[in-house]
Amino acid sequence: KQYTNRARTGGDLKVGLGPNLTLDVTLNPDFGQVEGDPAVVNLSAYEVFFDERRPFFLEGSDLFEGQGLFYSRRIGAAPALSAGGDYVERLANTTILGAGKLTGRLPSGLSVAALAAVTDRETVRTFDSAGTPQFGTAVVAPRTAYAVASARQEFGDDASTVSGMLTAVRRDVAAGSALGDLLPRTAYSGYLDGRLRWAGGKYDMGASAGFTDVRGDSAAILRLQRSSRRYYQRPDADRVDVQAERRAMGGTKMGINHSKLAGKHWLWDFRYFQESPGFEPNDAGAFGAVDNRGMFARLRWRETQPSRWYRRYDTGVGVENGWNFDGLHHSAENFVFFNLTFPNFWRLNSDLTYTPRVFDDRLTRGGPVMGTARSAGWSLELQNRSGARNGWGIDMGGRSDENGGWEQWIELSFDARPSDRLELSFDPEWGRGTDARQFLTTEPNGRPETFFTRYIFAKVDLSELSARFRLNYTFTPNLTLETYAQPFAASGRYRGFGEMALP
Repeated sequence: KQYTNRARTGGDLKVGLGPNLTLDVTLNPDFGQVEGDPAVVNLSAYEVFFDERRPFFLEGSDLFEGQGLFYSRRIGAAPALSAGGDYVERLANTTILGAGKLTGRLPSGLSVAALAAVTDRETVRTFDSAGTPQFGTAVVAPRTAYAVASARQEFGDDASTVSGMLTAVRRDVAAGSALGDLLPRTAYSGYLDGRLRWAGGKYDMGASAGFTDVRGDSAAILRLQRSSRRYYQRPDADRVDVQAERRAMGGTKMGINHSKLAGKHWLWDFRYFQESPGFEPNDAGAFGAVDNRGMFARLRWRETQPSRWYRRYDTGVGVENGWNFDGLHHSAENFVFFNLTFPNFWRLNSDLTYTPRVFDDRLTRGGPVMGTARSAGWSLELQNRSGARNGWGIDMGGRSDENGGWEQWIELSFDARPSDRLELSFDPEWGRGTDARQFLTTEPNGRPETFFTRYIFAKVDLSELSARFRLNYTFTPNLTLETYAQPFAASGRYRGFGEMALP
């Protein structure tokens, strides 16, 4: 038997630096969350990004939004490396040794924010029963330093802005180690954004540009080249290829947009954006896929003059399309929507979507391009008055595609305030559907048409049932009890196995 006694102490400090700036410092903190993350079943190739719920990182978080370049839950996340053995100790998070944050707004209209944090080197216990049973240890996370700084300056009568942000991540990893093969040693990112508003804020136009620079051992950079964010190993890719000896990778992003934000009836939004294949923000940020060029347009018509039938409504149409840097049209969606506020402040929101056939360069998880099916979907949401003492809502929707895939869901929400001290909420959800083309695995010995590899797919039937429950009670202005629970059940069944016939 092994017995371990541990003790830890920590502290927090908040200091006002004059009337405009606030400094927050925490040492060896216990960053427990007030509520847990929602349960999900993720069959995609991409990470799920949950909302930040730790108070230290929530305060002033609007200044760290950073167009996806900063995701505060990277700090203190679970170790990236898994140790081997019959038994391996699991860590839910890495230890945050300390963090400091400076936020504020100066009389000149300049808002500033800076954050620095250090997480500890993590070691887990292992047990291996092969041969002579023995206990051991393994390092699963390096000591890591994070830093982010942002600024936003307002100017002009219509509150136009110029903003920017820089992030840095540095890890203490040794060359040739398991951690060095997995994680980059340094990662930097930044962006600059300008937004011009005129005519009393009725119109705006913006432009932004950003970069990333990642460096480390060749094995770590190779892993990034082959990751689901870019799949450089695709056999039919034209502009990208795997370079096994690379020790650095860089990329850029940019976007332009124009909107009409106010007016009697007509409003609109137009946007173009792109992220180059080498753009890699996920050491400090949160991105799904890169290697994208996309355009978005939406036109709205609204009525704000109340009548006996409504208080206000708006309706509109929109379109979104995406291409990779090879020019492949990989995503498309057309939609119409209608939103209505009744005289009693109940709200009705609805939309219809249509997705045409396109070509997806991610479905085969690093294999050749594959066609997608046409699909259509709908959603409908009804809620009572916002801010009512007792609230309720219903949200339902569905979709279907030409391959036989379909999905239906319904979500209910109930909120009650029996007294000024007690708050209750209950949000049950149910969903069911079939994905007609779920990737499973690859096998060798394929035909020449599929580059001598077999790409195996199947239909999968999924059902999920869950409910979120919250109960909050205020004893005094300085003492509250907050509870959160989420029963969750999910089941799935694969059937109709097959393989990709042609790219």
